[in-house]
Amino acid sequence: MRILVAIGLLVTPGLCVAAGINLTWSPADTLACWPEHPSNCIGFPCDISGGGAGNSVALVGSFVLAFDQPNFVGTANIVDLQANSATLPDWWQLFNTSACRRTSLSATADFTQARTTSCADPWMGLAQGGVGAYQTIATSPPVPNNLPNAARMKIFFALADPSPLLAGVEYYSFAARIDLQKTTGTGACAGCDVGVTLVLNTIQASESTGGLGESLRQY
Repeated sequence: MRILVAIGLLVTPGLCVAAGINLTWSPADTLACWPEHPSNCIGFPCDISGGGAGNSVALVGSFVLAFDQPNFVGTANIVDLQANSATLPDWWQLFNTSACRRTSLSATADFTQARTTSCADPWMGLAQGGVGAYQTIATSPPVPNNLPNAARMKIFFALADPSPLLAGVEYYSFAARIDLQKTTGTGACAGCDVGVTLVLNTIQASESTGGLGESLRQY
């Protein structure tokens, strides 16, 4: 059994206007944000392989603005991870051309079929983007902390036309899906049983004014 931990900055209760970011593990087929499906840890057996929603887990990031953004056009998201081992296991070598599980990481901002009971959908199925980079010690540039057991996931989504967002409302930002391909059997990638901690480091919400907009970070 592999235990994964996702840590996000929770929205602070009791404030008139709260700003922050959240990260949660969600069912891959019914994407839900933290208020809808709060989950810091997830575990699953390492004796199955496969892709698709039935053999995947999803990390869902969401954010709350401190100020209105009348011309919202996109988000830049950074998730850092670190393995409980000396080096990053092959199972967590994702996305890059030579990675053991190159096709096992994907990202979406399509929440049209999500629960949307607590979080609002700023994309309405119109977002374009995905995983922009998966940095490790072996990539150029490397993961910023230069640790051999770490990685950084960069996810970007954008809208062609600006859309207004309101302060104090929690919005979906991204969903990153990790499937179970090459977990067992011929050609399997070792290290599924190694624990990994994931931290939602930054969600930066941008406007079409030419500025970078409001950056929401975990401290």
